[in-house]
Amino acid sequence: MESRLTTKKALARALQDLSRAKSVAKISVREIAGRAGVTPVTFYNHFSGKYELMAWIYNMEIAPCLQNLLAGRTWRDAVCGFVGALRGSPEFYRNALRNTSGANSFRYATNNYAIGAIAERIRLRHGPHAAGEETLFYLKYYMRLVAEAVNDWFLGGESIDLAVFADRLVACMPDPLRPLLEPSPERGGRDARI
Repeated sequence: MESRLTTKKALARALQDLSRAKSVAKISVREIAGRAGVTPVTFYNHFSGKYELMAWIYNMEIAPCLQNLLAGRTWRDAVCGFVGALRGSPEFYRNALRNTSGANSFRYATNNYAIGAIAERIRLRHGPHAAGEETLFYLKYYMRLVAEAVNDWFLGGESIDLAVFADRLVACMPDPLRPLLEPSPERGGRDARI
């Protein structure tokens, strides 16, 4: 298991290094594998393509934010964590966001991961039936809104303060999601009002 993770990290580092010099859209799997010191076959043993690798990099960084939701942190905290991950490697993420598009893009892959992880968080916290069809509908489209807003804000030069931006995204949350995503005061939530 450790070997697989080490290989994934080497591939991630290779992609990030290569993205400093050119658009991620123009980087090939062969280049990534070569830079990591493995074969393309080894690459495909770990990822279906470079977009999945890009998403894996981001998803590994936001995983603690999503896990913190289980620990009673607020949705606002999670949004700030999502942005914090982007700020940790701004050139790489700007490249990934600007130079990928479509249903298999970095943006969709990361968003689908977050939707799945949040749905699982809802099931764990509120029971298996809490993430039913209606909840998943609201969650999917709210997360698409969050992803597009974060994308525009991040690529647009972070034109408003992160705290204000996070508050506005929380304000857009559909009412049916609020009791599922925000901790209640009796469960140890830091700010149940948001």
